[in-house]
Amino acid sequence: MKKMFTIVLALAVICFMAAPSLASDQLALSGQMRVQYHAHDNTNGSYYGWNLSAGDDSYFKQRFRLGGVFTPAEGISTHFRVDLAEGVWGDGFNGSRQGWASSTESTEIGVDNAYLQVDKELWNLKAGQFWNGHGSYMLWDELSTGIQLNIKLNPVTVTLHYAKMDEGGSVTDEADGIAGTSTLYYDCDAEDCTVITTSPSSSQDTDFIGVVLDYAHESFTLGIMYAQLLDDGPMDDSPYGIGIYGNTKLGPVNFSGELDFFGGEIAASNIDYIGTQFYLDANMQVLDNLLIGGQFLYALGTDDEMDKQRTAILQGDEGFNPFGWRGPFGYSYYPMGSAYGGGDNANLPNGGYPAYSASMWDVGGESTGVVGGTIYADWQIIESLQATANLGYATPQEDSFTHVDSFLTFGVTLDYRLAANTSLQGGYFISSPDFDDDTDDDAATYFLSQLQVNF
Repeated sequence: MKKMFTIVLALAVICFMAAPSLASDQLALSGQMRVQYHAHDNTNGSYYGWNLSAGDDSYFKQRFRLGGVFTPAEGISTHFRVDLAEGVWGDGFNGSRQGWASSTESTEIGVDNAYLQVDKELWNLKAGQFWNGHGSYMLWDELSTGIQLNIKLNPVTVTLHYAKMDEGGSVTDEADGIAGTSTLYYDCDAEDCTVITTSPSSSQDTDFIGVVLDYAHESFTLGIMYAQLLDDGPMDDSPYGIGIYGNTKLGPVNFSGELDFFGGEIAASNIDYIGTQFYLDANMQVLDNLLIGGQFLYALGTDDEMDKQRTAILQGDEGFNPFGWRGPFGYSYYPMGSAYGGGDNANLPNGGYPAYSASMWDVGGESTGVVGGTIYADWQIIESLQATANLGYATPQEDSFTHVDSFLTFGVTLDYRLAANTSLQGGYFISSPDFDDDTDDDAATYFLSQLQVNF
């Protein structure tokens, strides 16, 4: 820990000493510092890796985020972003009881961007660790290590993306140094589970490829994309997806949406990937200070045990969540996931109830699909105070393997600007499940607040 702190301190000193010698256009820094308070009632799940037990909990947590761009020459830049001292007070910072607040259960330094970029008139190239995604970020939304080339053919842009997801335990493409027999997966049915193994283990890679054609018009945008995971290992888990997305404005109403189709298979277990999902958002500025809108989403489920619904090819921790509460906490919590965890019905997939990681697209558990929607409003009460609210409802499209009937969510937030780039924010949220058995369907409630400074 002391060694890590010494390295961080040295880097900070170097940056501050070097800054005066850099031209003003060579280094641009930005960041954010926030302190949050969470209070949950009747929750059952986890929050970004923090294992919260079912029931009530409350805690403080913080994060300091710093990012920068070095521009050594015209069209050439290097980018970085790190999260410092992120953790829960008294839990991620247990060492504070001994007078030192270094993190013991969270990552002291988390790097989520580190890449170079070459920007020319007809093309743009990125290489390194960076976020990538397109359309409504349903099919493809991930932080990964790879290379992305944008070819500028105005008004069409062609994007070619490659990412290395897994080296398979060895960069040699051989099985050197890996145990002769390794567990690949557990093949379970209603009666028992079978351990599927291979010998010797494969160390083959998992790669991602993506291609996007994006057309930009003055009155609309339209794109088509293809994404696929390539698994050279013994499981041969290689899903693919095709998506169409776009946005436009008809009169005062803004529209955006996406339609995705999925295929592929897990060859080792003879499971086929299936999936069809559609999302549409429409909103309009009804007053100068009031925006109202609505969202609709549909995903096809399946009652075939040999089919597996796919909801994305690459998806980050948050996933695509149109039911996410708006305002400052719009991407901070999964409204439905923490209202229920695993069930105890062994005859149903996942016990009949999805875990925290269940997708918005299979709201009743794996391969159940969804039919649902939300209405929302953003109201600028005064210049320094904004309120947001949304109400959502979702039900499984296929309910053969789930006891989940529906979910109702509601959220409201207030965002008060204390000073330039400084806000005090709070929100109250309800996630109410309805089951068709005797499972506890009491609503989960949340109170979240944070003090945040952007710079």
